[in-house]
Amino acid sequence: MSDVSQGQGWWQASDGKWYSPEEKPDHRPPPPPSARRTVSTASTASTRRTVSSGGVNDFDGAMMALRGASVGKVNRRRVVQVIEALSVATLAILTIIFFVAGIHRNNQISDLKSNGVTVNIKVTGCLALIGGTGSNPAGYVCQGALTIAGHHYTEVIPGSDQLQKGKILKVVVVPNDPALLTLRHTLLQEHSSGTVFILPAILLAALLVLIGALVAQRRHRAGTGVVGHREGSSPQVA
Repeated sequence: MSDVSQGQGWWQASDGKWYSPEEKPDHRPPPPPSARRTVSTASTASTRRTVSSGGVNDFDGAMMALRGASVGKVNRRRVVQVIEALSVATLAILTIIFFVAGIHRNNQISDLKSNGVTVNIKVTGCLALIGGTGSNPAGYVCQGALTIAGHHYTEVIPGSDQLQKGKILKVVVVPNDPALLTLRHTLLQEHSSGTVFILPAILLAALLVLIGALVAQRRHRAGTGVVGHREGSSPQVA
């Protein structure tokens, strides 16, 4: 207490006297230095232990590794399944296409030999087919005009050779299907044959082998999983 202020923090009461900051009614003394050092040391030690042990980082790393391994495994399995499905579908489609093409070719030959008539066809022009390099033609597509039972038609002449415009050729054509025609000397060498089914038969065999291998692989995996489950199960006490 003093009659005059002694410095910063001193305050004047109602009695006109000056009092020190410690004597102020709402004054709260600071904690002792030893307590502050204890709290600070404990907090620092805890932080160091957390950082050094790497608990959070190790946990996040483990979760990321686990998630990465699981996703990679699922993706690889799915990719393999997609490849297997595409292989089976491709072989099946090619087998069907070549079987149908062989049947269609034999039917055309039989139809020309059974129902075809010989007529003259006059070459009206040819178009060159550009090859891969573009410098030399890979072949030609020629058209010709023919008459069947008083009806005039313009059809593509089979073959890839260049024919002279105006040249007359002998062709065999089916009257009710003018687009089905072939050169007469070519038809004499053609006949229905089972050789057209050699390629589709090979594709069918490959398809069956592939399906058999996939089924055996699936059964093996299923059997391995059942055995592993049984071996991993703990014995039960009666």
